[in-house]
Amino acid sequence: MDGSLLLQTSSTDHLETRPRTGEAPFGLDELFFSRTDARGVLQAWNAVFARVAHHPPERLKGAPHRIIRHEQMPKGVFWLMWEAIKSGQRFGGYVLNKSSDDLQYWVYAVVTPIADGFTSVRLKPSSALFPKVQALYAQALAAERDEGLSPEASGHRILAALAAMGYPTYAAFASASLGMEITARDAALGRPLDRRIMLISAMREMVHDLVSEQQVLLTQMNAMRLVPVNMRIMAARIERAGGALSAISDNYRTLSAEVAEQLAIFVQDGTPETTFTYRAMERALFLTASARLLVEAADAFRVETTTHARADLTSGVDILQEVDRLNALEEETQARASEAFRNANQRTIRRESQAVNLGRAILSLDSIRIMCRVENERLQDRESGLSAVVSALDGYHKDMAQKLETILGFTQNLREHAQTLEAMRH
Repeated sequence: MDGSLLLQTSSTDHLETRPRTGEAPFGLDELFFSRTDARGVLQAWNAVFARVAHHPPERLKGAPHRIIRHEQMPKGVFWLMWEAIKSGQRFGGYVLNKSSDDLQYWVYAVVTPIADGFTSVRLKPSSALFPKVQALYAQALAAERDEGLSPEASGHRILAALAAMGYPTYAAFASASLGMEITARDAALGRPLDRRIMLISAMREMVHDLVSEQQVLLTQMNAMRLVPVNMRIMAARIERAGGALSAISDNYRTLSAEVAEQLAIFVQDGTPETTFTYRAMERALFLTASARLLVEAADAFRVETTTHARADLTSGVDILQEVDRLNALEEETQARASEAFRNANQRTIRRESQAVNLGRAILSLDSIRIMCRVENERLQDRESGLSAVVSALDGYHKDMAQKLETILGFTQNLREHAQTLEAMRH
């Protein structure tokens, strides 16, 4: 993003008249930036941070970052944040802040551990997910107050609530929510949607659905295990005329056992494999979205002090040094995103190959089903009950073929999306 785009989407100078109560005003196009040392003490910030927080630079320099903390924020959220960043992981989440004149303002913060502390870039949340998180925070805050929950206990309660919303881990929530916020922001500002974020988000959902489809396929295969037994019973009932049916039953039992074993390996080995792929996609999405914000923050930081004549708000901050830091962090973040994406893509290619091989095995099983149907036609004049078995077998094979086709469709779409993304990176 260049400076001209920023100027076109920014309001004139963002020097709004501040209300006496309620929300501290700031634009959807604006980004907050701050950097602290390892203790959380402010070392640098941009003009947006100082203006909205309503603190002069002499008060910010050397102040703890919690100077903007709002008492209505659940402590459990900060426990989750510190658990992540202390272990070297990045954190993304919604935060309610408070200005020096007691106004409040919500942000979506992306916090990144760096060699000498932490960097945070924040945007104004506007997605459909935001109100749901506000409601969740209100419940968490009430639980902390009424039940005396510790920050850790509250953090685990928040994780459980997010899981109920469809996010099994906090990383899953962070990647999805950051992608949603950037997409909603771009749409509201009339900007083209970020194709990389859209593609990776779609791939992440495909991998999630792939896990479910694999489990359904295994369930269908297990349901077929009684078919050879029923065929043997039919063969015994019709004695000599069922000799061919007995052979078909034995062949089907042997081959279906082999296919079932292969399918079990495909699903069971594939579950951790696909889970790894899903988490790699989560990581790629979060890192790609983070890199996008870092680029924009660096450009905005460079432009805002000269354009808005607000250099007084960043007095004592070496702007060029901070821009260099942000650019270097963006390059590192993008490299990590590419690595996560490559890992996910390699596993997706393997899954496609395995699915193709499994399809061939099921096709060979299908030939025995056809032989069973032929034998059923030959025995039509007997009360064998074979027709019901054949009909059930037809249904099983049809369902399995459809499910396998769906799985192949997912893996092929994933590969095509990956190729598109790879082309965009070059």
